[in-house]
Amino acid sequence: MARQDMWVHGNAVMLRYPGGKGDPVGSPHTANHQMNGVFDPATGGLVEWSDIVGFRQDFGVTFRGRANQRNNFMAVIPSPCIRDGKRALVDQVGFSFESDEAVLIDAVHVFDNRERVADLPVHNLSGPHHDLVSNLNLFNINPTPITAVGITFDVFFSQEGNITFFCLGAVFEV
Repeated sequence: MARQDMWVHGNAVMLRYPGGKGDPVGSPHTANHQMNGVFDPATGGLVEWSDIVGFRQDFGVTFRGRANQRNNFMAVIPSPCIRDGKRALVDQVGFSFESDEAVLIDAVHVFDNRERVADLPVHNLSGPHHDLVSNLNLFNINPTPITAVGITFDVFFSQEGNITFFCLGAVFEV
């Protein structure tokens, strides 16, 4: 089988719980999801609506969360699905980001369509991660037949701070 990388720019990342709303009552993940506007050094002020859609820039998207809050961020990866009558397999997933020290990625989940196919072994990952490093922000997973790949990041803001997503992607066997 041949290998094919598929990557998207960080601006593809979206916020799950805009405005702090979302979890139904009784959900095991019930938590506060309040976000704040992102400061734009070019204008010297907060960017309106960035607490909902993020602050999109040429190099990626930045979100700012309030202290002691949690939120999820999601993106889809273009997926080859079938080539020459054979189902593609996803076998590697990676992402490039940067966060303030107190902003922690504490879980990353890989989905195919409706099924969770991998939980990546990240634990309180923060700081600058611009380069892809094996077992830090680039992970091998069990090769899995795919239809449509999505990635979900669980992020905890232990203090008010920023997280910027630069790119994310997957490697497929086709």
